[in-house]
Amino acid sequence: MIQSMGHLVENEHERLFRAELKTLISSLTTVKEEVSSLLTKAKELSNKLLPFGDLLILDVIMDVTIKYYNVTEGDLKGESREGDVMKARRVFMAMSYDLTDKRVSYNRIGKIVDKDHATVINACKTTRNFNDTNDVLYHEYLEIKSQVEDKLKQIKEERNEARTSNQIG
Repeated sequence: MIQSMGHLVENEHERLFRAELKTLISSLTTVKEEVSSLLTKAKELSNKLLPFGDLLILDVIMDVTIKYYNVTEGDLKGESREGDVMKARRVFMAMSYDLTDKRVSYNRIGKIVDKDHATVINACKTTRNFNDTNDVLYHEYLEIKSQVEDKLKQIKEERNEARTSNQIG
């Protein structure tokens, strides 16, 4: 009888242990799902954010392009198919993709000018084709690219000077 009671106690402990183990495994599965969900949300958020350098490049491209073609940012976001507006929009989209080393998606560039990703892809292809076939547009693209690169270099130098003066002072 004593052996039988010991066996019952042992079986009860084993049953309780198994029940606790099942509860723990269930809790871990829930935590794993929550962590997975949080990681997915973090990836989505990081895809929406751009590195500061890319934002700066896009701002400079926008600024130089609208000045070069004498249009406004609103023109680039609008529906106008007027010559200089279309060229400015195409150059902005293609150069944004090229000068950010393709880190900025077609979709993201399209959102800046209220266009979809297919429009950006088309602008990139069209601009590349113009660069191969249209001397005037090719030179305009190169001129804008040169101005953008000069402006970025100037900004970088100004930042370096500011850092140096902050370290000295």
